Amino acid sequence: MPVEPIPCADGGDTTPIEVTTCCAPSIASSPLCRADGTTILAVVRSGCVECGEAPQDPAVVGWLDVAGVFTAGPLPADVGPCEAGCVDTVCRQLCDDADGDGEADTTYSELWCIRADGTAELVLTYRDDPSVPYVPLAPVECTYGCPESETIPLCDTRPDGTVVPFLRRYTFLQGTVAFEDVALDGSTPHLVTGTVGACGGTGEGAPCAEQTTPAATLGLCLPDGTPLAVIITRDCATGAVNQDGWLNLATGAYTSGPPPVGAAACGDSRAFELAGLLCDVAPATGDVLGLVLVEYAYNPDGSLRSVRLVNPATGTTYALQGELRHCPAGVGAEQPEQDVTVLCDTAADGMVTAFVRDYRRDPATGQIAGHTDYTLSGTPYAPAGTVGVCGPAAEECRNTSTVLLCDLPAGGTPETAATDTDPTPYYPYPTGAAVVGAQALWDGGTLDLTPGTAPQPGTTGRVNSLAAVLQAPRPACDTGTAHVTVSLTVQQDGPDNGCGQTGHLRLFNGTTQTALTVLPASTPAGYFATLTVEADVPAADLASGAVAFALALDAYDDNPAGCAPSPRRTGWQLSGFTVTAVYDQTGCATQILRNVVTDCETGAVLSVTDTTLGGTPYTVTGEVGQCATAGGTECCPEQPPEPCRNTFTMLLCDESSDVTWTQVSVDQDPGSPTGQGWLFRLSPTDDPSTVATIRVRTSQSDASLPCSANGPRWYGNWTTFIYELDAVAQTIPTLRINALDFDRAESMAMLTGMPDRFGGNAYTTGNGVIRSNTDNGTGYLFFDGPPATFSYRFSGACTAISFDAVSSRTTQFLRTLVTDCETGAVLSVADATLDGRPYETTGDVGQCAPASSPEEPCPVQHVIQECRCDDTDGDGIADTDYLELLAVDCEGRLTSIGTYTDGLTAPYTPVAPIDCEATDQGADPVTAVQARRQQLDPGGTWSAAAWPTLQSVTAVAHGGTGTITTADGTSTLHQGESATWSVARDADAFLTGLLAISAATGTVTITFTTGVTL
Repeated sequence: MPVEPIPCADGGDTTPIEVTTCCAPSIASSPLCRADGTTILAVVRSGCVECGEAPQDPAVVGWLDVAGVFTAGPLPADVGPCEAGCVDTVCRQLCDDADGDGEADTTYSELWCIRADGTAELVLTYRDDPSVPYVPLAPVECTYGCPESETIPLCDTRPDGTVVPFLRRYTFLQGTVAFEDVALDGSTPHLVTGTVGACGGTGEGAPCAEQTTPAATLGLCLPDGTPLAVIITRDCATGAVNQDGWLNLATGAYTSGPPPVGAAACGDSRAFELAGLLCDVAPATGDVLGLVLVEYAYNPDGSLRSVRLVNPATGTTYALQGELRHCPAGVGAEQPEQDVTVLCDTAADGMVTAFVRDYRRDPATGQIAGHTDYTLSGTPYAPAGTVGVCGPAAEECRNTSTVLLCDLPAGGTPETAATDTDPTPYYPYPTGAAVVGAQALWDGGTLDLTPGTAPQPGTTGRVNSLAAVLQAPRPACDTGTAHVTVSLTVQQDGPDNGCGQTGHLRLFNGTTQTALTVLPASTPAGYFATLTVEADVPAADLASGAVAFALALDAYDDNPAGCAPSPRRTGWQLSGFTVTAVYDQTGCATQILRNVVTDCETGAVLSVTDTTLGGTPYTVTGEVGQCATAGGTECCPEQPPEPCRNTFTMLLCDESSDVTWTQVSVDQDPGSPTGQGWLFRLSPTDDPSTVATIRVRTSQSDASLPCSANGPRWYGNWTTFIYELDAVAQTIPTLRINALDFDRAESMAMLTGMPDRFGGNAYTTGNGVIRSNTDNGTGYLFFDGPPATFSYRFSGACTAISFDAVSSRTTQFLRTLVTDCETGAVLSVADATLDGRPYETTGDVGQCAPASSPEEPCPVQHVIQECRCDDTDGDGIADTDYLELLAVDCEGRLTSIGTYTDGLTAPYTPVAPIDCEATDQGADPVTAVQARRQQLDPGGTWSAAAWPTLQSVTAVAHGGTGTITTADGTSTLHQGESATWSVARDADAFLTGLLAISAATGTVTITFTTGVTL
């Protein structure tokens, strides 16, 4: 903007001073580019005006080139904004179905721009003439040699300056573009860790990726106020910064070399400068004749022009009478604005009145020249007695109390940093594809993972893998343990359902897994959930960044035998990431003594002082609170009487069901040859301190070909597996062995022991032989109450194993209830472990089972009678009724007392007791199940009330949503979601209750069965 300069005052000197009235030009902050790519900077100057004139608009006075040479006049005609441009272009030939018959009948082309940062942009879509745009009607895959991909070289410049070249392979599909990064060998995945751009030249003298651009630093002025700009350039190859010269922004003249001596920050003008205060002293007497300021004036080049003596009081030129010297001590020193003190006026009767005396001083000599007296409220006062210094005031009444407190430690819940890292150590499988840009998710944003379009090289699948390391600053005091919780939200965006194991979230200490959460098998499209893992870790590992977590999610799975149709493509949206770390600071509190001083009359707190128990000063670092009870007696002020309370404590049991055990580590067995023995360890997800160990020994090494290519713990044909369970593992109610990559051509022959059940693709053919009904699946071998050891021999290609388990847990705890003595109302309920620590229930609470010690027999509480039937003639039909008396004890157990005739008239001995329903009423009706299916178009409805013998229902939404109404209310049936209801047992006759289904924006299919009588 134009600037109107304000001329400086002449300071009273009679000699006119020529001051050039000028303005501060500015240099454009954004560079411009010529047609040949050369960068220039425009120089803009504001017009100079006289005082009172209207400011002028700024004008371009010239421009600077990359060498720092200034050219006056207008900008070159070919100047325009700089653009990054395309480092490469890709032309793709695609196909279109113009007549709607589903077949490709028209070809067209897409022109894509590949920029230096690796992004791709669609520039043009056309058929034969690029000047005529083409809009495809229904893009389809071409059935002849259309190009589908393009690969360009790029460079990854890391934070330390290292430049790593790599290949970016673009894949184009129906107007969308995706890419993957690989090393120069074309197969090894490359993880970008720096800035992506076009690769520059190599060797000495190679050109830089961008032109060297001059820059100007502003803010300096010559002593006369003329603004200047210092021109610097930075070598883009070496990074060195050179100062080339300076530009006079008033004239546009360029001068090489450093700025002239005397240049300073604008606003810190050196045109005039005042020295410190001096004195005019008479040489003979030493008397001070006056105070003097020395004013120095400078030329535009910084040289001294003139010196003037100034009267500091008037600003006029001072005429020296004696000699100019430094002032004597005290002369010229700044005097206080007021010199006030409190004095006392003592009357003849002894009455003392305090008042304020304000002394006035001579500004030249500093001597007291008079005073004025005021009351303490500020009104004028005339002393009537003897004036003197007031005596000491009477000591005020104070109360002092000392209390024992504790300084509770701080820093136990610090901010935890999550930093994106290479996920390969946590998902070391060939199907893994590292996700780039996950830091945005860890920073609280949203990350979309697109469905995969092809498997990883040499595999049939692609798994998105991402990981981050955690670091939280450690407090000054802790117990050495920290609890870490990681949580994030996942949504399966389809377009397909998952196939088999779809994904998981894991927590690691180093490379040892400490917690695991697994997504449902074959996760359906539309699935939405929050995944959480948490575990205790060493505090030192969390502080050093050794704790990490990893997420793996299927993107592409081509498994026709396991999941049809195939392949399955799954996209994901990730959000809501949170991480918390809590350091255990039990026992870290510091005891202190707090001394509180209060006013005796008002009770106001006057001071608070903290000390250690030894009396030295103490500074609080955390939160001060009451110390936990440590025994002994305390002296407490008398408290009002407590209301009457009754306290009851009872022993109860918390029965938690379906406690999942997960595999937490696998280590080489030190007692076995390398690769032929492993120690698998499992822990309950709610109790990492409980560890079960299973030793697995094999007859072959995992280094044997060809299975060694799959990784550690993969074994081939005729391998014998021997399992040895420790005492903890033998207590697991249900242990599951997962036989990985189990194919139909493979089998397991049990040598010792036998699974109780089978799952997955495993089944038994009898005689201890276990086979698979699919290829590339997982077979489940269930052992209910597993034995100490068992073994089998594997026959087939390659196999590996893992473990899972399920158990239940009963925990005894103490429940304390506090009730009101008068009303009996329960005031509080507190649960604690048997050793007094707080306890939170997780399952069903009830009375504990009785101990196994002998008990007193329970007496009979009452007697019931039951009608029975007898078959006296042996024809299989009940023909005689009689009664049986049953005694019921206090535990509900039944004991037969005897059998009697109907009416209890005499004892009866049955001949052949039989079910009373065994009468000659003909054969029972034969029932069956009828399969049915209906399709609801948008707006259509279906109700279970129309099918009184309904046994099962499954509703699936296609291409939109539907609604479901039950006794719980109305909910949405999402696209791709299926919902199923069925009878729970064979004995259940039919489904009952409200169930209505309608189609909203899409089609809903209803598949159901009803009971029929044949």
